[in-house]
Amino acid sequence: MFKAINSSISFKSFSEYLLIAGGIIGQGIAYNKLYLFHLGILLTLPYLVRSISLRSLQSKKVFFVLGAMHLWILVSCLWAPSFKSGFYDFLRALIVIYPVIYISCMSPKVEIIRNSLIGCFIANLAISLLEGITTFRYPFSKYSTIADAFYRNHYDWAPVLSDSSFATGFSWGPNMNGFFILILFPLILRFVPRFRYRMAIFALSTAAIFFTSSRSAMGGWLILMMLMSTRKVMGSEYKKFLGAFVVVALLVIPSYLFVAKAEVPNKIRRIPNIPTSFIVALKGGFDDESLQEARMLSPSLADRMELIKRVLTIFRSNPFVGVGAGGLHGQVELQNHEKNTLKVSVESPHFFILELLAKYGIFYGVLVFYLAVLLVKQLVISREIFALISLTFCILFNFGLSSISYYTPAWIAIAYYFSFTPILRLEHSQTG
Repeated sequence: MFKAINSSISFKSFSEYLLIAGGIIGQGIAYNKLYLFHLGILLTLPYLVRSISLRSLQSKKVFFVLGAMHLWILVSCLWAPSFKSGFYDFLRALIVIYPVIYISCMSPKVEIIRNSLIGCFIANLAISLLEGITTFRYPFSKYSTIADAFYRNHYDWAPVLSDSSFATGFSWGPNMNGFFILILFPLILRFVPRFRYRMAIFALSTAAIFFTSSRSAMGGWLILMMLMSTRKVMGSEYKKFLGAFVVVALLVIPSYLFVAKAEVPNKIRRIPNIPTSFIVALKGGFDDESLQEARMLSPSLADRMELIKRVLTIFRSNPFVGVGAGGLHGQVELQNHEKNTLKVSVESPHFFILELLAKYGIFYGVLVFYLAVLLVKQLVISREIFALISLTFCILFNFGLSSISYYTPAWIAIAYYFSFTPILRLEHSQTG
């Protein structure tokens, strides 16, 4: 499954491992806002500075779109409420696209990309399963009792549940962990051709998805499995994969309900209330009374609808240019499950596309759409079905999760899509 580069690796290769693996792990190894990924940037930056040129870029059109997007973020600091916070947003956005630029220009060895993806993915699965089955909590998880030691407990409203079954893995929270598994799983299968290894990773991933208790991740996983169980994706092995999907589902779901703590199955049982809650709010025009009624059916969905309503109001005030980088401010008072008031920032509305539109306006949204079209076109031309499925889920989850713009595992995946043609060439040259 893994392929060694050499018994000893060069300092450049070591730095590239830190960059790619650190980006996949993201905030899974961090002290306050300093990530392992940032160390990888510092170590690889001298190599990039010496080699970067327009000629070295593999897809100039995609690069120029990314450049225009980030230039617009910088310009938007001029009308942002605070130039300082806006410029900080710009720097964060610039940092997360660094792997895209580096991988495109430097074309790291395929083994570094493969080993980093597989190693970090399996490590994340192991952590997730331990968190789901035992009382183990990953130290950097928001449910960890020692998160404060790393200055990682940013969300004061998040309960510290050291005995909960919510699996967070490297991703701080269970929803993002589910997203992590969904976007990387197809890429892992692309690098793991042997059927028995694929089935083992599939079974462990299914269990990990359930232990996140993320309803959106479970729904996404079901859709992903339906796609993976087709001849177009799995070729002649699609019937075996479909059979394995049924067997694993029959084994994992009862085991999950038996092992998981009480609050987890209760959360899953409320899934049928989600569409009813949305309909109730829709009929009332998402006014305060209808949202309060919807909250009785599905508190989390009603909370998100209230956040979206607030951010939509902000977007309507400046639809073309947005409020500027770092411009989403203010709080919404929500009622949690214990009927206590929670103050949640509108910076995290759980609707990423709307978040971008509110910050940077319609012009930026057009650039994002064009970037997605370019990436899809590139993968379709390359006939790379696994990466295309991964990209599809990356796009879909932008409608349900917030702050993907600073989620480094997603940008490592985008770097992979962006650089797929040179990766194919490298594979052929290194194996042929």
